[in-house]
Amino acid sequence: YTCAHTLSLHDALPICLFRPERRDYHSHSFLDPSAIPSNGDSSPLSPILASGQGAMRHWAVWACARVVSDAVSTLPVDLLQGSGAAATPVDPLPTILQRPSTYVDRVDWLSQVMVGLLTTGNIYGLITSRDRNEYPTQINLVAPGTITAEIDTDTGRKVYKGRNGKRLSDEQVWHRTGLVWPGDVVGLDPVTYFVRTITLGMEAERYGADYFQQGAHPTAVLSTDHEITEPQAKAIKDRINKAVANRNIAVLGAGLKLEPWQGTPSTAQLDETIRTNAAMVCAIYGVPPEKIGVSLGGSSVTYANREQKAQDFLNDAVNPWLVRLESSMTDWFPRGKFVKFNTGGFLKSDLKTRFDSYAIATGGQPWMKPSEARAFENWQPIPGIDDVPTPPAAPPSGGPNDDSNSEG
Repeated sequence: YTCAHTLSLHDALPICLFRPERRDYHSHSFLDPSAIPSNGDSSPLSPILASGQGAMRHWAVWACARVVSDAVSTLPVDLLQGSGAAATPVDPLPTILQRPSTYVDRVDWLSQVMVGLLTTGNIYGLITSRDRNEYPTQINLVAPGTITAEIDTDTGRKVYKGRNGKRLSDEQVWHRTGLVWPGDVVGLDPVTYFVRTITLGMEAERYGADYFQQGAHPTAVLSTDHEITEPQAKAIKDRINKAVANRNIAVLGAGLKLEPWQGTPSTAQLDETIRTNAAMVCAIYGVPPEKIGVSLGGSSVTYANREQKAQDFLNDAVNPWLVRLESSMTDWFPRGKFVKFNTGGFLKSDLKTRFDSYAIATGGQPWMKPSEARAFENWQPIPGIDDVPTPPAAPPSGGPNDDSNSEG
C-alpha cells in the first residue's frame, strides 16, 4: 500500500488514502508493522492497524465483532446422527464440543474463533490430541500470524508454516477462513481491505477528542467596530474573564459585542462523519447499524419489526459463519454425524405470542405435546402431562347449543 495526503475535512480531519498494489497474501505480511504504510506524520494509527487486534480500537469494529462473536459463541451446539427429520442428538455431547481446548470452554473457544475470523479472515489451531480413530479431541487456538498457510507447488496440497519456518502438516493444524480469493487458501482480512475506512473512523474520533479535551475552540467571541490596541484588547478580555469567573454581569461599552462561539463538531459535520463511518463498518460485517447503537436517518426499531430485525441479523451477520463452522466441525466426527447450531433463541417471540402458539399447537388437532412446549421454555417436566386429555373446544357464542337466551 502507498499513502497519499488529501484535503482535510474542514481543514481539521486528516484523511489518508491508500492505493492497493501487488502483494503476497500467503505471507500475511500485514501482521508485520514494518509493512504497514505510514501516513507521513507521527500519527500512531497506521502502526496500530498492523494487526486485527489494532483495528479493534475502532469502536464500531469492536462493537460488530462483539455482537457477532457473542451471538455465535453462546448458541447451543448439538451433534446429530442420522439424516433429515430422523436425525437424533448424540448424548452425551462429545468432549471436543464441550471443551475444545485445554484452557477454555466452548463459549470462549468459539468467541476467539470469531474474533480471529472477523478481524484477520483466518483462524488457526494446533490439534493436540486425537481419539483412537484419529479424530481430533482437542484443538488449541494460536494467535494470528503464528501459523500461515500456502499451497505447495510440488504436491498442490495446502501446507502450513510456523514463525520459525517449520512446516506443519494438514493433520497437525485446524484452519478456518472467511472469504477466500479464488485459487487461494488464505482468507481475505478485512483490516487490509478496509484500512482506509477504519483509519478515517479512528481519525474522526481522535479529532473529536482533541476538540473537547485540548480546548480547540473559544467559548465566546468579543467583537467591535472600533479599532483597539493590543493592550486595550488584553484589558477588556481580563475584565470580562474576571466578571464571568465571579458570576457577575459583564458590562460592555464602546460598541463591544460578546457572542457565544458557534463552531461546534456538528457544524464541522463530525457527528455525521462518525455515524456514517460506523454504518460503513456495519455494512462490512453485515450487522444492522441499530444493533450497535447507530441511528441513521429514516430508520427506526419498533416493537413490530423487532423480530424481523433479529431475523436480518441472523441471516446476514451470523448464519454464514454458522454454516462455515458447522461444515468444519462436522469433519471432527465419523460419517453419519454432523454438528448443528440451535438458532431457535434468536427468533423467540414475546410471551403472549408464544403461549398463543403453544395453545394452537397442543389443542384441537395437536401436533405438539404439552411436555414439548414446556421444554421450549426450559421448564421442568410435569409427570403425566401428556396423558391429560385435551378438553373439547367451547362452542361459539350464539351457536345451536347456546341456550343462554332461551326462555324458561
